[in-house]
Amino acid sequence: MSVIILMKKIVFGLLVLGLVLATGTSTNCACGSTTTTSCTSGCQPSFDVNSQVCVEQPCSVSPPACVIPNIQAPCVAPPPTSQPCIDVPDINVPLQCAPGVVAPPTITPPTLVIPDPVIPQPCAPTPPPVPQPCNVLPPPPKPYIPVPPPPISCPTPPLSNQFTLSLQYACRMNVDFGSCLADVIWNDKVILSIVPSDYAVHTFNLVVSAVAGQNTLQIEGAGISDSYGLFVDNVQLIRQGTSLNIVVNGGFEQPSVGASWGIFNSIPGWTGTGIEIGYGTIYHNGWNSQVVELDGNSNYQITQVFNFDANFEIVSGVSCSTNSFNGQTLAYTLEFDYAARANGVSSAFTSRADVIWNNVVVGSINPQDYAVHHGSIVVQLKPGENALSFDAASTSDSFGLTIDNVKLSSSYNASNLIVNGGFETPYVGGSGSWNYFNGGIYGWTAVKAEVGQCRSVYNANWQAASGQCVELDSDSNQRYTQKIIISQMVFTNLLIQQASCNGNQAASNTLTCETYKAMNKVSTAIATISGGIYCQINMKVQDFNNYLCKLYEHADAHVNGLLANEDLVLNQYDCLADAYTSQFGTSDEVDFDDSSFDITSLDSWEGWVEEINGKVIKCHDGQGNYHWLQIAPCTHFEGQFPAPKLGAKIFWKGAVQPCGKTYVKWATTCNC
Repeated sequence: MSVIILMKKIVFGLLVLGLVLATGTSTNCACGSTTTTSCTSGCQPSFDVNSQVCVEQPCSVSPPACVIPNIQAPCVAPPPTSQPCIDVPDINVPLQCAPGVVAPPTITPPTLVIPDPVIPQPCAPTPPPVPQPCNVLPPPPKPYIPVPPPPISCPTPPLSNQFTLSLQYACRMNVDFGSCLADVIWNDKVILSIVPSDYAVHTFNLVVSAVAGQNTLQIEGAGISDSYGLFVDNVQLIRQGTSLNIVVNGGFEQPSVGASWGIFNSIPGWTGTGIEIGYGTIYHNGWNSQVVELDGNSNYQITQVFNFDANFEIVSGVSCSTNSFNGQTLAYTLEFDYAARANGVSSAFTSRADVIWNNVVVGSINPQDYAVHHGSIVVQLKPGENALSFDAASTSDSFGLTIDNVKLSSSYNASNLIVNGGFETPYVGGSGSWNYFNGGIYGWTAVKAEVGQCRSVYNANWQAASGQCVELDSDSNQRYTQKIIISQMVFTNLLIQQASCNGNQAASNTLTCETYKAMNKVSTAIATISGGIYCQINMKVQDFNNYLCKLYEHADAHVNGLLANEDLVLNQYDCLADAYTSQFGTSDEVDFDDSSFDITSLDSWEGWVEEINGKVIKCHDGQGNYHWLQIAPCTHFEGQFPAPKLGAKIFWKGAVQPCGKTYVKWATTCNC
């Protein structure tokens, strides 16, 4: 049995050896040796079953299985055995090709796509509200105003505002020509100075321009005030393109005096004091109708007012009489210095002038020399508007009367009510200086004012300390006018001062019961002060309408629901009184005073009260604009109601401030 086993081993060894010899070169199969094989069959290398395969390996490791050719394999030494020679039959062992090795697939790594990060944008924070500056109001909102429907027909174009003014005049027969001087004035402008040199009848014609609103025609005597003067007739004002004379009673046929004459205070169509109407032949043998003579008992002025709407249609029935609060006046003294111009003239005749107070000629100046004279005239101060005018009244030749140091005061109150009475503003320069100022100067209106150094320019008789003067004839005869507006509250205090000086009250600085009694003794038209919120002023509705018309320059300021002759109570409000603050509260606006106002350039408006917050009143006007009115203790605030009333009509005059509010000087509320 052992022999058989030995033989099998020998056969196996021979087979392996033969396989090796048949396929390549063999070296000693020991550790570190190599064996190369080739496969000629076109497939992967194959090995005989019994052939020896050398694999490089540690000597103690058994030979591995068949490995892939062309890859260095480890050499594996066969175990040491004794190989017996055994004849074995040939065994046909098929050649086995090693299975093909599949190459690993090519794997393309995916491209990592990293999107751009979206960085969220933070929302812009809402900015905090910007605080309004102190005491600055936001711009007033525009209220909704419905669009009016289209007109059914084309609107009527405005009428012409050009009128031809004409009149006839003559010097009274056998009267000195110096007594027959006169001025014709249209809207406060001297348009004709009449200086006759004969007794013939003359006709004057001039085209004048009307303005929307009030227009004034005035004719005044300006010669020697000796009850003999110029007479006038047939005054006409005819719109160009028409033949209608709009002057009322331009022929002075009313009142009728027959073949005689008479003196009247106001006549149909004309206002004035001491108007003389007479039959023509009394004054001139060639005249056969009634005329007006401009020097009755003294020189005077006649006035007629014409009111036009925006289309220059004549508006009738509107009165702007200055005789508001009839009967309520205080005696004041008007003082001024004057001198005829001496430099450049040959006669003082060219320096004649009139002094007008509330449309009344209170003085006619007819200098006979070049000395400096002092004038003093007692005038009656009334509540509301007072007007002082100096009118040049001689030859219009650019040489005229010079005026300085104008003062208006009383024995009860020495304060001068005239603004810039010394004519020091504007300053024109040193010695020999003078200048023209279109429209007037501070405190005074004129078409073309002339200001110069009194002594060096006009007359050496002026003292050096006199400084600047005005000349009444600049490039033509001028009217210089200043309006002195006295609020009812100021007027009340002036009455109190007068009563105190007359011994009718114990003290003038407090409104005590004694004060009320003294006021009532002065005039029953000034009533007692009621409560702590207002004074009560009794007056007729017509007077109140005229007062509003003049103070606020609105021709439509008429009280609703009351007749002209009915009584009305006007209440004066005090924004600091407990009765006022209990209804409307207080506000912390800083009070202003009279230094905040230039009386000659105040804005005048009308509207309706919407809110009252302490001292600030919100109102709107007829054009849809809002206004914020600030009142102060110096404001003259009055009304038809016991207290200011929401929804009431309000008229005001004041100074608009840069912040948008209006500092109010005068305000009146009413059912208008």
